[in-house]
Amino acid sequence: MFLTRFLWIVCGVALALGCQPTGEKPDESGEKPTDVSPDSSETAPPAEAPIINAVLGHEAMDGSIGDALVVLGRNFGPNCTVEVFDPRGAPVPIRVSFENATTLLLTLLEPEKLGPGDYKLLLENEAGGTEHRVSLLRGEDGQACWDLDGDGTKDQEEDANADGTVDVQDCRGPSATAGQACWDLDGDGKKDEEEDVNADGTVDVQDCRGEPGRPVLWQGSLAEPPASPEENWLYYDTTQQKNFWYRGDAWVELGPGGQAEPPFDLGDEAIPPMQSTALDYQVQLLGEPTAPVTFYLLAAPQDMAINAATGQVTWEPGPWQAPGDYSFLVLALDAAGHTAYRGYVVSLVDIWPPEAGGVSLSCSRFYDELSYEETCWTNEPFPDVELYAYDADLMRLALTQADLEQTTWIEYQWYYEGFDLSIGGDGPKEVLAQFADLSGNASEVVVQQVVLDTAAPQVSEVVLEHGEVSTDNLEVAVTVSVLDPGGRIARIIVSESEEAPVLWSSNDDWYYYNEEYFDDFLEVGYSVAGLSEAYTEFTVDTPAEQLDLELAYTFQDWNSGQKTLYVWTVDLAGNLSDAAQASIELHSPIVFYGTYGTEEAEYLGYLPRADAEGFTLIGLYDTWYDFWESEDTAKLLITFLDAQGEQDATRILENPRLTTLTAAVARPDGGYLVAGLRTVEEMMVPTILALDASGDLVWQHTYPFDQPASFTSMNVTLDGGFIAAGYVQDEYYEYEYYEMTQEPFLLRADAEGHQLWQSFPEMGTSTRAVIGDVLEAEDGGFLWPLVDGDAEEAWLIKSDVSGDELWRKSLPSSFNVTTPIKARTTAEGGYLVLGSATSYLEGGLKVYKLDSERNLEWTYTTDEGEGIAWAVEVLELPDGGFLLLGQQFSGSYPQTQMYAILLHLDAQGQLLDTLPIQGVMPNDLRLTESGAVALSGCTFDYENEVADQVLLLLE
Repeated sequence: MFLTRFLWIVCGVALALGCQPTGEKPDESGEKPTDVSPDSSETAPPAEAPIINAVLGHEAMDGSIGDALVVLGRNFGPNCTVEVFDPRGAPVPIRVSFENATTLLLTLLEPEKLGPGDYKLLLENEAGGTEHRVSLLRGEDGQACWDLDGDGTKDQEEDANADGTVDVQDCRGPSATAGQACWDLDGDGKKDEEEDVNADGTVDVQDCRGEPGRPVLWQGSLAEPPASPEENWLYYDTTQQKNFWYRGDAWVELGPGGQAEPPFDLGDEAIPPMQSTALDYQVQLLGEPTAPVTFYLLAAPQDMAINAATGQVTWEPGPWQAPGDYSFLVLALDAAGHTAYRGYVVSLVDIWPPEAGGVSLSCSRFYDELSYEETCWTNEPFPDVELYAYDADLMRLALTQADLEQTTWIEYQWYYEGFDLSIGGDGPKEVLAQFADLSGNASEVVVQQVVLDTAAPQVSEVVLEHGEVSTDNLEVAVTVSVLDPGGRIARIIVSESEEAPVLWSSNDDWYYYNEEYFDDFLEVGYSVAGLSEAYTEFTVDTPAEQLDLELAYTFQDWNSGQKTLYVWTVDLAGNLSDAAQASIELHSPIVFYGTYGTEEAEYLGYLPRADAEGFTLIGLYDTWYDFWESEDTAKLLITFLDAQGEQDATRILENPRLTTLTAAVARPDGGYLVAGLRTVEEMMVPTILALDASGDLVWQHTYPFDQPASFTSMNVTLDGGFIAAGYVQDEYYEYEYYEMTQEPFLLRADAEGHQLWQSFPEMGTSTRAVIGDVLEAEDGGFLWPLVDGDAEEAWLIKSDVSGDELWRKSLPSSFNVTTPIKARTTAEGGYLVLGSATSYLEGGLKVYKLDSERNLEWTYTTDEGEGIAWAVEVLELPDGGFLLLGQQFSGSYPQTQMYAILLHLDAQGQLLDTLPIQGVMPNDLRLTESGAVALSGCTFDYENEVADQVLLLLE
């Protein structure tokens, strides 16, 4: 690491070769210094211009300069002209000694007059010249504080004490302490022990050297050597006027000043350019050493090493090492104290080829993780190509190895437009790419497998409902046969519009996963414009040339009549087929469908009224952003409809201060009760609003607890009051959800909203429980389901008018405590309990039917994994059957679709029919006086940020 330690060699005796440098001054006697040069045979005039590789003593050490520099390079000799200029351009007096053709010693004759700054070193002979910048940090005592303008020179105005000299005596710190600006290295204003640079026991101006905190060259008498000399440093003894090298364990005098001529020397055999990744050079030892010789390596590149016994120099530069000339100094020392040293230069030729990262086309990638095979499909005869390489200057592209070898190199560019892939027509191909640098090093060849497919696939047949001419199902079976010779079918597109879809490239890759941890799916690089409105896409699990598929399609137009479906197919290359079509007569179970709202977003559509005169919808009204990002900003939206579903009036309560809405029910007087949450002093508090028949606010009450609380249900009682259920939870539940406590309660209030009583059911050791929908029984008592989230147990409970438990019936299994749980009485005096399975999004619905003696009659559950997120409502039909309403998910954000699903069961719990209703998030289900089924909720569209209240009437 001498490159970081070899600073400012001070040469006591110069070695001259008769080359008179410009700027040299005579000594005090008027005679020119005597130069001692090696044999003239070693300094023959160079045939080429001099080259400077390094000037030791300035590049890596930010300290003070000494009186000499070591210049390493090549083509040095006595016919060179050497000049040095200070930062102002004035010549600097120097003495030059040529050691040999690669080493030059340059002595500064008046170093005490030099300040820091950028100096220019010029070397020139008859063949040409070169220059090198030398940044000398002189280290004149106190420079950090006396050099007021920072130009590195001693200006008259910097002579603060007017004694005619600019030095440390001119240093004044911000206090009366002289030199503080440079000796106060850590800037704390205190004299610290480590700031005693000269180790004289006092921190003062004498400790000022160069820029604060930087080491300096030691100059002085070795009779009193420095306390901690640095290994591999050169020192100048001002008393003996000799150069010394500190080996780490001893001081070694460097000749020839005062030292007997050593009996050996080092050879100057040139090192050939490095054509491989390693240097192995043997330093020649000339002469007859009389004692063992040890070799030392100084000022060498990183990772270079020398064998101390043999002088073998080794170096393995890495790819990061830039090509060019590298210098190093070898010093030989025998046991008798004789020394010899010589500079060497090695040329590192660029032998490292560029690193080829890869080649990528604008295409669809089909990757099978089982076989690790990837294929790129495109319908572009002239696709754009992306090329990835490191340290590349040139590149070439071709379709075969033979063509690649004949292709002319062009300038490297990461994006190549319009590569000709059409040669040879459609079919599998290989795109080969290779990279090179300007030194002629070429990378390995990288290959991208690609299939050019410009032929469109075909839809040969479409059949609806297995050939039936009519259906009363909104979801129909679509059987399609598709063909793509030479290609791969990737997806099917179905629409009720005959307008062809528009494909656009999303620049995404298509990946096909076929592992046990993943469902089979295919991400495609093409999508369909307007997909969420007009088109339905079906992704093929395993792309193939020919497929016969049966798909389930839900009509978007729910009106009865003749329906025609148009079917397209898209292959992996992005080719779209012509449309095929099929028709069927639809007898829709939906007799009416209406949406209601404003330009803002409406959420939740509870249906507290569904009678002969019409319907009432109650929900939240807010902007999309405020609904998700804010609290207590939602308004209450009441929509009044006539018996035909036409909008009569809309009422908006601007400031109900609601965060969420839990329930909305009709009162006996024609008004409404609305349950929800509001935030009071940063804590959730249950609240109830009473509205009159016109939607005007009559009263609003809050029901605070010691901890945050929520309503889970609320129903009106015969006296016009209400019974509500909810739970009190841990204040920090948002951060410790799985460790939160959840204590259920019942709350009874009169018609004015005044609380009559609270009841907390006995839960034993459970810390997480919830009460579902609570009903008033005919005898004035109450009926509700209770779920223990810890023990995963569920019960149906009956209480008296005061909430005291009368009986408890254990149910076969538990429900999800985060989704609605309903309990209903049946016409024959039995009971029905509806809830969701404990596994969120994958468990499905569960229904338990009990007789009047609370004996289990039957159970109905949907299959796990059907995506039914939670139960919403259950109705008993006049024929003794039941309707179950659930909420179902499909897709992922932002294409998430939440929709309603109706399940029709007979009186024995057997499934008769299923009706999915796309685009509706359900909230309520009621029977009208005419026997129709009214379903309410809101539309749900994440992608387009649209939501409206919705009402459907079904036969």
